[in-house]
Amino acid sequence: MYKKKVFLENESGARITILVLGGKWKPQIICLLANGAMRPSEIEKALPEAGARVINQQLKGLQNYGIVQRRVINSVKPCTEYSLTELGTSLLPLISAMEVWGNSFREKFNDATEYVFE
Repeated sequence: MYKKKVFLENESGARITILVLGGKWKPQIICLLANGAMRPSEIEKALPEAGARVINQQLKGLQNYGIVQRRVINSVKPCTEYSLTELGTSLLPLISAMEVWGNSFREKFNDATEYVFE
């Protein structure tokens, strides 16, 4: 399997954060997991616009960065659940700040997108 070689020692902290959190679904998944561990099917129900494949890819990426951890529950019907790691929990203030900023920008965003989609 091809392994992408990315050397981050010369990258800014903002660039590294964007590499880890970039994408439409990762911050939303982190927000969901802030409330506790969830199974992939529960995440899919909470984010119906995202497909199961996309959610699995995003979870795998977050797991590779050490943001979430995967746990296999051995029961009659084995299942998996995901939860935030300590590193993932450290992102919650950043995600919260993004939420506050997005809410304050909402009206300007709506005005700006009217021109984009005309």
